[in-house]
Amino acid sequence: MHLSEFLRSDLALIMADWEAFAHEHIPVARHLTRAQLRDHLSSIIEFIADDMESSQTSNEQKEKSKGEGQKAGGMAESAAEIHADIRFLEGFDPLELMAEFRALRASVTRLWDKKRSRSEGDYLEIVRFNEAIDQVQTEGFTRYIEKVNYSRNIFLGTLIHDLRNPLGTTSMDAPFLTTTKLDKRQNI
Repeated sequence: MHLSEFLRSDLALIMADWEAFAHEHIPVARHLTRAQLRDHLSSIIEFIADDMESSQTSNEQKEKSKGEGQKAGGMAESAAEIHADIRFLEGFDPLELMAEFRALRASVTRLWDKKRSRSEGDYLEIVRFNEAIDQVQTEGFTRYIEKVNYSRNIFLGTLIHDLRNPLGTTSMDAPFLTTTKLDKRQNI
């Protein structure tokens, strides 16, 4: 059985194995419902299966390794990017997001190995699978970091704006306070 066929036919098995890993090894995932945990997993797996079955040039192969490959159905956002958006909002940290993709890779390769008879073409299928996983992982992680940077910039902008008036007052009063002789008997 080809790996892409396995991805399609055993989607429920892969998702159950991946879910068990997430509940056991990703602390924030323990508080998510099954639907929340599996949010875009089937779309990501479908993209990987489609990608593995498509032809590709060496240039397309290089682009995918950088997360710049073709998105599923020509969509503006990939399932991996949407998945990263949701994980950011659910409080996942970057390592937990990456752990999800590592778990997907491990679940698929382990389960596929149990279900098939080995052939010479296995190596090429694993290479294509790893390229597709690398693409979705890069897309997801890039989106997650964009969200972190955006949130940090909003926080810093708010902080700077809120501190501007007290700092301005202090900087204007500082010369006055250092040049004025204050009577020690006054309670100031």
